[in-house]
Amino acid sequence: MNPSVQQFQPAALLSDYHDWAYEKFSQQADLHDVAFESFSQDFKANLLTDFRCKVFSNIDSTMELVLDSIYHDTQKSEQFVRLIFNFWHSPDCFWKAKELSDLLDKQFDHLIEEQFKKENL
Repeated sequence: MNPSVQQFQPAALLSDYHDWAYEKFSQQADLHDVAFESFSQDFKANLLTDFRCKVFSNIDSTMELVLDSIYHDTQKSEQFVRLIFNFWHSPDCFWKAKELSDLLDKQFDHLIEEQFKKENL
C-alpha cells in the first residue's frame, strides 16, 4: 500500500461535521421553553394572588376564556356538562373532581400558551 495515499475514514469525516443550524435551533427552543415556563408560573401565581386578595375581575375574564374554549368544543362541552351534573347529583364522588380538574388544567394550559404567543410576537 502506498503510504502517500490516505485511507478513507468515515469516522474522521463525521467528527469534523457539526450541525450549527440544529444547535442554534436547539438553543432557541430551550430559551423558548424556559421563557414559557416562567410565563406560565407567573400567570398562575397572579391568578392565585388575585383570588386570595378577592380581586376577581382578572379571574372572571380568565375563566370566561377557559369556559368559552370548552363550550366551543363539542366533546369537551359534553364532558364538562356531565361532570357538573354529576357534582349536583352526587357531590361526594372525588373522582369527578379529578376529572374536572384535568379538563380545566388542559384548557388553562392552552390559554396560557395563547397568551404567551400574543405577548411574544
